[in-house]
Amino acid sequence: MKSFYAFLIFITFINLQANVEHKDEFINTYLSNISSSMEEKTQLLEHILKYPDGRFIDIGTGGDSVAIIAKQLPKNFRSTLIAADIDPLVLESVKKRRPEIIAFLNNTNGPKVELMTMSATDMSQLADSSFSGIGASALAHEIYSYVPNKCALDQFVSEACRVLEKNGVLVYRDPKWVDDPETRCIMTIRSEICKYYTTLFLTKFLDRKYSLIRDYRDKCCKPCIYCSNDVKITAFVKTAKTDVQMTFPEFLNIFCSNIDYTKNFSVEAPKGLISEIQRHYLMYLRDYFAGALLDSLPYSTKSLDFSNLSLEQISAVQSCALQKKILITESGLSEAQFHLLFSELEILRNIFSKGYTMETKEFPEARMMANALLNQGIDRNLFYFNDDQVLVIDPKILALLFHSNQKSVSQYLARNNLPLDLLEHLKLEGEEHYFYKTTDELITFMGQYSQFILKNTAKKGYCFAPIDTSYVKEAKRSFYRSILDRDTLTIDQHGNMQEPVTEKSIIHFQLQPERKAFATFKQLVRENPHKYPSLQEWLATGTHELLDLVSNNDIVIGVISRTDAYAKKLNNFRVINAFLVNSKGELWIPTRHASKSLFPLALDCSAGGHVLSGEGYFEAFCREMQEELNLDPRNHPYQLLAKLTPETHGTSALMEVYAIEYEGPVQFNADDFTNGKWISPEELRIMLKNEVFAKSDLKIIIESCFP
Repeated sequence: MKSFYAFLIFITFINLQANVEHKDEFINTYLSNISSSMEEKTQLLEHILKYPDGRFIDIGTGGDSVAIIAKQLPKNFRSTLIAADIDPLVLESVKKRRPEIIAFLNNTNGPKVELMTMSATDMSQLADSSFSGIGASALAHEIYSYVPNKCALDQFVSEACRVLEKNGVLVYRDPKWVDDPETRCIMTIRSEICKYYTTLFLTKFLDRKYSLIRDYRDKCCKPCIYCSNDVKITAFVKTAKTDVQMTFPEFLNIFCSNIDYTKNFSVEAPKGLISEIQRHYLMYLRDYFAGALLDSLPYSTKSLDFSNLSLEQISAVQSCALQKKILITESGLSEAQFHLLFSELEILRNIFSKGYTMETKEFPEARMMANALLNQGIDRNLFYFNDDQVLVIDPKILALLFHSNQKSVSQYLARNNLPLDLLEHLKLEGEEHYFYKTTDELITFMGQYSQFILKNTAKKGYCFAPIDTSYVKEAKRSFYRSILDRDTLTIDQHGNMQEPVTEKSIIHFQLQPERKAFATFKQLVRENPHKYPSLQEWLATGTHELLDLVSNNDIVIGVISRTDAYAKKLNNFRVINAFLVNSKGELWIPTRHASKSLFPLALDCSAGGHVLSGEGYFEAFCREMQEELNLDPRNHPYQLLAKLTPETHGTSALMEVYAIEYEGPVQFNADDFTNGKWISPEELRIMLKNEVFAKSDLKIIIESCFP
């Protein structure tokens, strides 16, 4: 039935192609039939549906998102979808993870998919303005890990501005960052696998000595965001026969076999670091231990029937099975197949309870291995020869040395029975340190930098902003949340429970005209000023506003920022002012907000503002009325009262003054005005004559327009 309904939608789409008026209705209907479990990965699909012949690129998802999107596109589309990733092996492996993508590679009779090895900071393979849309996953916080340059995010935004056409979209997905990341919290870990994982992940994440990220002098250049001495572990130490709290360096020097991992285990650290542990633990389960995503005791299951699982669980199991090269059927897993998903659990148990062993008879290099460990400064407590002359190594060393730069050590580790999937994961994820931006910081940065980078290009007057306020979204990932609630419990130092953050922020940016962009920025601040302090501060400075410089004849001769125009005391730019006029002939006169940089708490015109670069007087009049008074002048009688100039009238800029007939209550913007009242022109002139505090131009405007 579902496939039949999808067919009806497809037929409807063909009939609607010529009817632009109904296209959005089709898109909404089409998207509503996509499984909600795929919503996060298919955010770009909404925009692809608007451009049947467009070119789109998805960066940083390894091709998974493109595979899902291509499968959902109508067959008559000629869209080109490019899956781009910095790692060619990840791109190549998508054919195994998502075999459905193969049919779309170089397809000539429908949507076409290409795989491209490419860094998000260097898209030189792509032509200028050649794409209608970009999908980007988790770049803002990851990009610094593989491009060791403080300007890496700037480079990405520059490239996105270059390759996108005007009004093209950038759908950006990133993990939501925690509030107050420096707040110290305690995470109690309930899951056996999570205890092992946390031990090894922290060892790798906090390490600097054995880091793979090194500069030209072979020195670690991994940033030191979290100090290992500030991280404390509480665990049951067998020799002490009680729980012991240790700094992390102290914990590192205790052989893991002396820790009872079946008993209490907790981590005290900044909330940001705890969130990192939780996020990477979920990634590890998803990619390598998917069985642990199924229930509280997954390894007791004898077989697996997909009909009893959610779509998220099925997707995770299928992806993990492909990683482990386990052949599965559409209906589920046999008992043997299922237990292969947990093939590493017994290895982990043995290593943590006994240590990693190297038989000297089978591996005569064990002696060389021991000497290499000593030469690297490994604490002598973390490895030893037992009575049978078998080398026993603490598992934490494996996290440090597996595939490290010290090949004389790591080459021996690869020969024995190691939890290779876990160590490969740590090699990739434990090396990275992430730089998060809040939604507020990211939106502000995207607006500021894109405006700056485009000012001397053919896209001057455009910048990145959310399409509108409804396109700043959060994907609620309740499936992952339930796993963390099951396996961990986090409280702050006051005993307040801290909920794990698993949501993803999804923002649909558009390369749009600045006047539209800043209307959206202001609306975001109006709707939730506490959520957007950076954006609010930027808007208040005026540095974002570019103004046209004009001649005495009002001909454009240049462009300047509003801040620079006032700093240089120029007056050859454009402004508008307007008055609400009721049937009694009274004017609605507001008092400016105390936060205004110019004339705070002064009397003002009913509305007013600058004419932005590329904008006309009337466009600015309509925009300012809507922003400041929530009123569209085109729905009311209005007239142009006068055009005033500094040369003739002594105003602070070239201006047009409008009047709007209006009787109803005034819904003014509380960020612009503190209050307002109806005053006759005569009464206002007397107040101004008595030097009441008012905006400098108000007296000139009243005398010129209401004599």
